[in-house]
Amino acid sequence: MATSLSENIRINKSIRFTLLLIPGLFVFLFYSLTFKYHLFFKEQITLFIYSPEYLLSYFNKPGGLASLAGDFFTQFFYLKTAGPLLITLIFYINWVLFYKVINPYFSSEKNLIWFILILPLTESLMHYHIGYTITHSLSLILTLLIFIISRRILSSRQKQFLFPLFILFGYLISGGTIVLYFIFQVFEFLRQKSIHYIANILALIFVIFIPVILRSYFLVTIEEAYLYPFNKLIYLLPSALSTIYIILNLIWPDKILSLRSSVIISSIILIIVIWKDRPDFNREKLLSLSCEGYFGNWNKVLHLSAEYKLENQLASYFTNIALAKYNALPAHLLEYYQPFAESLFLPLGRQSGWLNIFSSNEAYYQIGDMNLTQHSAHLGLIFSPYNRSSRMVKRLAETNMIIGEKEAALRYLGMLDKTLFHHQWAQKRIGMIHNRQIISKELLDKQSFLPQADTLRKGEDNLSGLRLLANSNPDNQSAIDYLLCYHLLNKDLQSFKEDFEKYFTFNRQLPRLYGEALLIILYQQKASTEEISQYFLPSSLMKEFVEYTEAYSKSNGQLSNLSNQYRYTYWFFYHFAQKSKE
Repeated sequence: MATSLSENIRINKSIRFTLLLIPGLFVFLFYSLTFKYHLFFKEQITLFIYSPEYLLSYFNKPGGLASLAGDFFTQFFYLKTAGPLLITLIFYINWVLFYKVINPYFSSEKNLIWFILILPLTESLMHYHIGYTITHSLSLILTLLIFIISRRILSSRQKQFLFPLFILFGYLISGGTIVLYFIFQVFEFLRQKSIHYIANILALIFVIFIPVILRSYFLVTIEEAYLYPFNKLIYLLPSALSTIYIILNLIWPDKILSLRSSVIISSIILIIVIWKDRPDFNREKLLSLSCEGYFGNWNKVLHLSAEYKLENQLASYFTNIALAKYNALPAHLLEYYQPFAESLFLPLGRQSGWLNIFSSNEAYYQIGDMNLTQHSAHLGLIFSPYNRSSRMVKRLAETNMIIGEKEAALRYLGMLDKTLFHHQWAQKRIGMIHNRQIISKELLDKQSFLPQADTLRKGEDNLSGLRLLANSNPDNQSAIDYLLCYHLLNKDLQSFKEDFEKYFTFNRQLPRLYGEALLIILYQQKASTEEISQYFLPSSLMKEFVEYTEAYSKSNGQLSNLSNQYRYTYWFFYHFAQKSKE
């Protein structure tokens, strides 16, 4: 009997341990399989430099310790499985801390561990937001730790006396979540029936006025003073839920702790959270294109884009860059969704999101326009969530190497040289600056694209830049294709014909796209046979154009009658593509 009993105890412990592993496994697999590019991208929009001055800069804002530690751990997102593992570890830490915070409010502990599961699970799911980082998790963890430590080592009288000091200390190291400490501490006084109104009023004054008093030192807005590092209210959801859980028990003590009620309540809350704040899987697809391009896997960008078939400006933008990388832009342009010329260069203005601004330098870098590459990379650095970006610093280093600004390049490379995962990349390029014999082919090619003359132009004047590049280097096929496709996507056939005659050389096969566009304008101009022969248009293409023209006339301009056979022709695009009305 004793043996059987001990075996049953071991089996029960084994089952319990297995059940505890399941939620963590879910978190790990969720980020490993479905949201891994979000984590890669978070590393790219942060930068952690091992220098005293840089590390001290974290304390120029509230929650300095949380921000410093958060960026330290975020740099490991560069590794494939490090991000999911870190988030899973944080999930279990939060699970334990929430349990310790809430446990004293319940007389029974039997199902409490499952009842509070929704709290760490909700916090871990916040990481599918681009803007929610390890810093936010650590801010919450530090606040919970401060409360647990003060509960354990201080008496009620000491807590009432030191309450304001804990709030000040917590605000400096964890930021805006210290409000949660104040709320928990008030609940603690209520639970112990030792509430001291004067002490609590003083603490409330601290909570209200400390951010305002320190605002001038931290140089932050009123909103940032109270919320930093949290810049969206949705990120405070785990804190809000934990408060609701305690209030539930104060109103309805111990009646919600049955296993069945725990599962039902947690499930309902989780469903509401996910429904109201659904994971954006399309954004994960966009980030996969962005990250694979950043990693240099442009062939994979094309593969993923063909698989996704996203009708999205940013997806088309990265797809076009990948096509240009393989000199295949005119050959496959219309096989993908094209929101006119805005899929070649991202428009930057008041309506542009920071992700578009962050990505805008990539096309300029591909075609060799280093002035606008540098300008856009600076904007990307400024508008990234926390104005720190390893990806933008790398781009600025490369750009300055190409244009010959060695001192500026070495300054950026010096920053990357003091990082953990970009150190070797920086060292390799520092070597290239000092020894031109080992410079990479990509950088040499980009240097050959540099214009021999410069001109004043507006930042959004992409045509002048493209023509300048085409004039400077007739071998810059990417710039020439971008120029010609820019005209075609804007349906400016006259400008296309003029630039085609000026820059296109017949030392390569005439892309079908260009031939289709030429036939439209030659037809409109009623060109003679002799004029048409100058463009070396295939007879099969001219025959197909005649067939399309006849079919278009018979269809009375009905899209459905032509889409199957001519869907990917420029003729179809020219007749039917329209800009959406916003």
